Amino acid sequence: MVVNRPLNNAFHDGPLVNVAFGRQALGRRRELDVVRALDDDALARHQAAADADQIAVTRGNFNRPPGEAFAANLTNEGGIDNTVRLLKNVNGMWLVHECQRAWAAEGTTFEFDELVRLARSAPAHVSLVDPDDATLLQPGSMPERIRQVCVGVGQPEPAGHGAVVRCIVDSLALKYRYTIELLARVAGVVPAEVHVVGGGARNELLCQSVADATGLPVLAGPEEATVVGNLLGQAIALGELSSLAEARAIVRRSFEPRVFEPTQQEEWGVAYERFRQVVGGMTNSAEQAVVSR
Repeated sequence: MVVNRPLNNAFHDGPLVNVAFGRQALGRRRELDVVRALDDDALARHQAAADADQIAVTRGNFNRPPGEAFAANLTNEGGIDNTVRLLKNVNGMWLVHECQRAWAAEGTTFEFDELVRLARSAPAHVSLVDPDDATLLQPGSMPERIRQVCVGVGQPEPAGHGAVVRCIVDSLALKYRYTIELLARVAGVVPAEVHVVGGGARNELLCQSVADATGLPVLAGPEEATVVGNLLGQAIALGELSSLAEARAIVRRSFEPRVFEPTQQEEWGVAYERFRQVVGGMTNSAEQAVVSR
């Protein structure tokens, strides 16, 4: 899995991230005559995840595929070198960015590193929400929106700045697990590892939470994934590199990832069962049927 974040900080500055399988696509392959990928995040994903047992989470636009993937609310997106990635849109750490904006408007300014520290000191798995709740997809008053969603799904209201951010991080990590399981069942592939690239690779709490929630090792880095992916994509287009495999080999030689091994499996397993109950009342029945298979 690749998690792509903006380069300026450890938090996502846009409304959505995508979760995608490497080398997997359901439906008809789309031919691209001019561009080598539909967006720069497709390039970012391809420079890190090479195999069918790797999953990608990146920002980007999307196209809808037919058939079973459509029923499960999955999409196909064209990638570099005539590849197609099977993906699903998931909200991201933009939720924290919106909380930071709201708190600043109230007169309390936080640096991102301080928010991570506050979240780390807050108890885990107290309040869980579906990051894709419709209430959380629009900007403005995000801390209050999160508290409202918690009340609506029978979760404790997070008390304090750190508790709000911890709620977001825990919920995102669990939603990634939920989405990985959805993709795995549709594609028939069991992932072996998680790749976190971009600014999110600097967010140790996020990386460890994803490892713990999914039960998969997380490889963090490179941080400049979108830039690297674009450079390599253009090098292939200009004939400076012969193939995507050669480009990936350059990345492996140039960047040493940090590895986060999964821990606290029992605690995260209990939290995941709670999270599935939260999500169960909000997702479509076809998606629920796939996840529950």
